[in-house]
This record gives sequence, structure tokens and C-alpha cells, in this order.
Amino acid sequence: MNSAFKNRVSMGNDISSDEKEEKAEQAAAVLYRKVPLLADVGIDRCLLAYSGLDSTAVLQRNYSSRLQGSGRHLREVGRLGAELLGAVGPMLAAETPFPLAVGIGAVVVSTLLGKILASPGESTVDLLQRIFAEQKENEVRDLMGEYLKRHQMYVFDTRKLQEELQYWERLLSAQLTRLKNAMLRDGHMSSGTLKIWVNGAAFHSQMLIHLARLQPGGSTPARVAICTYQEDLQELLDKYRRYKASSIVLERREAIEVNVSVSMYPVDHEIFGYEIHDRELKRKGEIDIDDINIPSYVSYSSVVQAYVDRMFSQCEQITGMRQYFRDTLRNLDTLIAQRGEFRYFT
Repeated sequence: MNSAFKNRVSMGNDISSDEKEEKAEQAAAVLYRKVPLLADVGIDRCLLAYSGLDSTAVLQRNYSSRLQGSGRHLREVGRLGAELLGAVGPMLAAETPFPLAVGIGAVVVSTLLGKILASPGESTVDLLQRIFAEQKENEVRDLMGEYLKRHQMYVFDTRKLQEELQYWERLLSAQLTRLKNAMLRDGHMSSGTLKIWVNGAAFHSQMLIHLARLQPGGSTPARVAICTYQEDLQELLDKYRRYKASSIVLERREAIEVNVSVSMYPVDHEIFGYEIHDRELKRKGEIDIDDINIPSYVSYSSVVQAYVDRMFSQCEQITGMRQYFRDTLRNLDTLIAQRGEFRYFT
């Protein structure tokens, strides 16, 4: 063993575990700031926009001026709706306001208006595409898509809508449980699968809240489901944290000098930077030695773990998942009591 290596080993042994951890966290902080390899796992922006206490106001902001400013008379909009939306069109032409245009009801109204207007903007027309991306076959997608379609069909028939809600929420609930178990127990954890589950859980929560609006006094199912989803989410995020720590690799970038007069073998390795690679996302980034210098006594695995810990504490998509269910549970009674109509005419 050469003396330089012995010195490095000796120096590493003299460093306390607290100091090693501090150096790893410092390196991870720079890495995360310079090379944030973040997966798209958050709750969809339209679900977020229409899940709060101001969902009807969001609809008004997004669509009222555009309907008025589109150059179409209201009855022309209604006739266009009749062509695109079947039985819903005549109700639009008759200037019937959308009832219960709150929460999942606001999502559906946004979808309908997105079909009518040439430029949907913040509509939910592409909601499922954003959540499920390239997945062609997925039962959660099929259930959410079918429910959205049937809610549109019965948007003006609250009795029939209640029946549809009761049927489809049961199916979606069971499928979300199967998906959760597949991630936790069957090795199917991935960023894409977690995104599907958390969006499905948010969607199902809004279905139960809407069902409680249609049958007053029935807040317990929604409350129990949201509390359960909070527990499930924590368990899934713990698993996802371990998954990300195993999929991210940190390596050094070296310049090799060769002393030709002595040997054809390299005699010196000069580190000039580092490369961090997320094998799941198939993305990587590089950082120069001027920005970060990891001491030899700090393991790269400890830097990766600190990097992942920082991701979970600072990434808005991940922290936003927890906040979504906390806010929904805290505001549950107020959300259920909402009865906002969307009037698209003046």
C-alpha cells in the first residue's frame, strides 16, 4: 500500500461521522442546485386549480371573458355545443347554468368548454394525456376517462349523476388499492406509476366530495378516504425515496496523465468534475470541480442519499402532494358545502 493511499485512509478515519455527513450535505446542496434531476410526479395543474375553495371563480376567470370575447352569440355557442356534445348542447342554447360547478364538477365544465372553444387554454381536455403520458393501456386511466365522460353526459341531471358517482368511485378506489400494492409489494415502483396513483387518489377524493354534495350529511366516506390516502402516500414516498436513491449514480470525471518515458500505464488521475446520472429517467448532468469538490473521505453514496433527501424536502411536486391532502382534509366541510353555478352568459 503506497504512502499517499495510507495517508488518505488515515485522514478519513480521523474525520467524525458528523463532519462526513456535513460535507456530504454540502456537496448535495450544490449538486441539487446545479443539476436538479427531478421527475414529473406531481398532481396535475388542472386538478390543483379546481380542487380548492375558489374552483368556480377559477372557471369564471378562465372562461367567462373568452366566451364573451369569442365573437359568438351565446346561442351560437349552444348550437356548436349541440354538435359536439349531444344532449348538453340544447341546455347551453337555453342558457341553463351549469349546476355544482365546483371541484370535480368544475373539472367537467372545463372539459366541456374546452371542447367548445378552439383554444382550450387551461381546460382539462389533455388532463389524462398529461397524467398518463405514453401509457396506452391503464385501468386507472380508463376509469377516470369513463367517469369524466359520464359526468359530462349527466351534468344537468343530478339524480343520475349521483348513481354514476357511486358506481365509478368504487371501481376507481379498488384499482388504486391494487396499484398501491403493486408499488409497495410487487416491485412496480417508478416515477410514472407514483404519478398515476397520486393523481388517481386526488381525483377519487374529489369524486367523494362531489358525492357528499349530492347527498348531504355524507362526509364520512370522503374523510376516511382522504385520511387513508395520506397514510398511503407517506408509505409510498418512503418506498419511492429508497427507489430514487438506488437509481441515481454519482461518478467522478477524470483527466488521465501518462508518463510515456517511464511506462505506458497512467500514473496520475486528476478529478475535474462529477457526473450525476438518473438511470430511471435516463438523464444526467455534469458539474465542474470549481463548483464542487467532494473530499476523498466522503462516500459518493452518502452524497446521493443527501441529494435525494434534499429532493424530497424541496421539490414542490413532492411536497405539494402532502399539502394537497392536508388542505383538502382541513377544508372538507367547506368544500362539501359549496354549491357554485357557472353562468356563461350575462
